[in-house]
Amino acid sequence: MARTILSISLVIIGLLFTANQAAAVGVSVKPQRIVLELKAGQMATSQVLVTNVGSEPAVYQVYPDKFSDQISVSPTDFKLESQASQLVTLIVKTKAAFDLITNLSVVARPLAAGGVTAGSGVKVPVNVTVSGLSLFISLALLGLAVVISLLAIFMVNLKSRKSHRIFLK
Repeated sequence: MARTILSISLVIIGLLFTANQAAAVGVSVKPQRIVLELKAGQMATSQVLVTNVGSEPAVYQVYPDKFSDQISVSPTDFKLESQASQLVTLIVKTKAAFDLITNLSVVARPLAAGGVTAGSGVKVPVNVTVSGLSLFISLALLGLAVVISLLAIFMVNLKSRKSHRIFLK
């Protein structure tokens, strides 16, 4: 019985040492949160510093989880050596006033894809407050105000003519 347990133990230990080794990568991102304020129709930028805190080179991908039509990232894909950093720029362009709440995902994968690989990632909260009216809405409201003013002037003139006719009779 002891011989069987010893044999099984040696097989398990042998498998552990001969199996492909697992690789993991590390990522650090600064700042930990992005908060931007801008007016509708304008553009705002921010930057994050992505650092490979692992001991091996890795490939990184950076992207917004939502609002990718309004938030662009550059560069989106890059390679970093161990302890190296890359500055990534976010550009936010919006046309309407509202709040954008999303995350900036930073995903790291090992360069060598052999064996078991474990990637890692960070989600950086992004809060963008867009204030003011968009140019289109502002022009539409201005046009509406002009039309209402012209109607009011027309109505006053029409009423004035009617009251003038009554006095003439």
